[in-house]
Amino acid sequence: MNLVAHIDGSCEGNPGESGCGLVLQTEAGTVLEKWGWYLGRGTNNTAEYHGLLRCMETIQKYRVERVLVLSDSQLLVNQILGRYRVKNPRLAALHQTAVRLMGESGCQTDVRYVPREQNREADGLAKKAIRMKSDAHEILMHPPGA
Repeated sequence: MNLVAHIDGSCEGNPGESGCGLVLQTEAGTVLEKWGWYLGRGTNNTAEYHGLLRCMETIQKYRVERVLVLSDSQLLVNQILGRYRVKNPRLAALHQTAVRLMGESGCQTDVRYVPREQNREADGLAKKAIRMKSDAHEILMHPPGA
């Protein structure tokens, strides 16, 4: 099975209250799960990384051959792809965890940049989690083999 994941992080102030969002769907576009996680105080960049971490944790319950992760964070995408160095120690720890989870996932993981307009739903989930100060989760459908 191939999945597509839209991830995003959001922050009210920087640093400030933060959250991350995930929309997980099949390659054909069927939405499987929607998540918004409240992260507490943090920066926008750490929230973006938490979106990737939560994505990699969430896909573990599916039999995934390939996941395409779409993010509107140029920093995150370029750091994961090795184009940018990770200078910030907090981001370095999150980056290391993300790379480890991607390697342990058992599936091919492709991370790509998308413009913000193409990532509105994940952004909305991150912002909703911040407003609610709690996680918001909706499992819409379990595909065969999940």
